[in-house]
Amino acid sequence: QKRMVIQAPVLLQMVQLWVVLSSVGQRGQARERLPELSYLEALQLTIDDVQISLNVQCKSDGETVRMLAALGSPLMPLILLCCCPVLELCRPGLGVSIALKILTVLFIGGAFSAAELLSCQFEDGDGENLGDSAFRTSLPHLRCYDGTGSAFWVDVAGYGSAFAYGVLIPLFLAALMVRQYVALQEARLFCAYAEGEPEDITLRLQTLRGQLPKESTPKRLLAAVAAYMAVHCPGKRMVRLHDGSITATSTGNDREEVRGLSVLKVVANAEAQKNVEALRTRRLTEMLTERIMLDESEDRFLIGLRSLLSKFTLCQDVWMFVATKLLALALISSVSMTNVWKWPVAFSVGMAVLVGVCQPYMWPQVNQLQAFSYLCLALTSVAFIYDWPWLARVALMAPVIMLFWQVREPDCTAALAERLYQELESELPKLQRGESHEVMVQKLRFSAQ
Repeated sequence: QKRMVIQAPVLLQMVQLWVVLSSVGQRGQARERLPELSYLEALQLTIDDVQISLNVQCKSDGETVRMLAALGSPLMPLILLCCCPVLELCRPGLGVSIALKILTVLFIGGAFSAAELLSCQFEDGDGENLGDSAFRTSLPHLRCYDGTGSAFWVDVAGYGSAFAYGVLIPLFLAALMVRQYVALQEARLFCAYAEGEPEDITLRLQTLRGQLPKESTPKRLLAAVAAYMAVHCPGKRMVRLHDGSITATSTGNDREEVRGLSVLKVVANAEAQKNVEALRTRRLTEMLTERIMLDESEDRFLIGLRSLLSKFTLCQDVWMFVATKLLALALISSVSMTNVWKWPVAFSVGMAVLVGVCQPYMWPQVNQLQAFSYLCLALTSVAFIYDWPWLARVALMAPVIMLFWQVREPDCTAALAERLYQELESELPKLQRGESHEVMVQKLRFSAQ
């Protein structure tokens, strides 16, 4: 369920950008419109799409309705964002959290509406120049070269919205990214080292600078042992907390998990695989430590960022959220140009490679879905350029099919480590009294029965 909550915005972004790319390279070209496009446009969640769905123009003055909808579509998300500081005063972190949710859902629709508000139709369906009769795409009753009256306010709203979406919002997200990076540096200032064999392992902490506060040491040790067991120790383990160390002992009921064939097992030798597992353990330990610091933090910005940061393995991977917004801006800018259709393909493929290499999300399934969605967006650009509707539909449905295919694997190592830590944390008073606690280290799987 937690993974589905993370994957839902990925699919929503995919559909919203698919709608954006449906107009790539088609300025001034008469081309048959896909029938499903009208329904998918509603997922842009703009005022203009709402009024089209409700046929408001047929019930009221069409020109007035178009004007209000065209102006409201890019401005409404910005107005909602401006209300978030008020929510922040009501409860620390609430305004930041709501602002990030607004950007997740409404950013693409608002930015695309701002671009449409400033775009003009210079050619008719036959490709002939309209000259002085060129009109605005979203407001056909206004001429492109008219800068007086209502056209002046349209330009003010359009350029103001474009500045907000293209400059102010990315700067805000970059500031939040820097804020969490500085605040969570302590999680990167220590490491855990293991002594003994996996059947009876002892973990201790080594700081890179200074010493850990004594009151924070137990939770850091729990994070270290949870990460180690998730990577190295399937089966039942008896955990015991000591002064400055923690032990995890096999109870004799180990059950090695059946793991699928991976590229690493094919190309790497045994020593290289051990090194990769050690680095993965260190990464998961840092992830759990950051989760601890987020839960203990009283910084209103970190409190608001908590739900977003929990999607990523490490909090510094939140750059991916910023990158997805910049990619959306790049695609929106590209589709309004007639001769640069290759840029959407290049941007989409580049992002797919970036996600596949960096693996920023906590769940491997989300990384796979995100990377695959960007590849499908590249195919979408090609499909609409060459007028291949069948390919566009395949690119739209492929991520949904992949999502259902991923249901077969409902768990991952990072999620297992997080569950183990939560179980051990709930038993921390007992462990601090010197008692031991038994845990079952096993990924969740669907039973055949």
